[in-house]
Amino acid sequence: ELHIAIQKLFGLGNYKDYEFGYEDIMSEDVVNFGYIPTRRFCSTHKDMSRIYIDSLIKKTRSLYYEYDYSSEWCFNIHLIKIVEYDKYYATIIDYSGKYNIVENCGGPWGLEYFLNIIDNPPEKLSKHDKNMLKKFEKFNMEKTQEQLKNIFDMV
Repeated sequence: ELHIAIQKLFGLGNYKDYEFGYEDIMSEDVVNFGYIPTRRFCSTHKDMSRIYIDSLIKKTRSLYYEYDYSSEWCFNIHLIKIVEYDKYYATIIDYSGKYNIVENCGGPWGLEYFLNIIDNPPEKLSKHDKNMLKKFEKFNMEKTQEQLKNIFDMV
């Protein structure tokens, strides 16, 4: 469920490999778990169906999430505070930035490149850059929140 929430929050397509992981404080190993169809599970991979992230993050206080290994979309998830919550779905409390991530734009480096073009458009752009810029959508908090609610209605 956290994977799907992240996909919706960042406007990703949910068609690439991903994994979650955390640092095992006792052994200082990174333990990975997740859906990785193109990789064989190594000894540090866990069966994701047996892991409940809410109990895990209370113990580790942070997780990482990687999506699309070739583009290296990496997210660090930190537990700041545990609060009472009466909803069954993720809620957006705050955000920064104007645009969703565009897959296949070249990863974080490509995203930075295109956001700079949006803010400071050059006189001439390549056909590739023009086509890529058409894919950028402004983040819409209300729309995304409704999508999150609908996802968890189905779960």
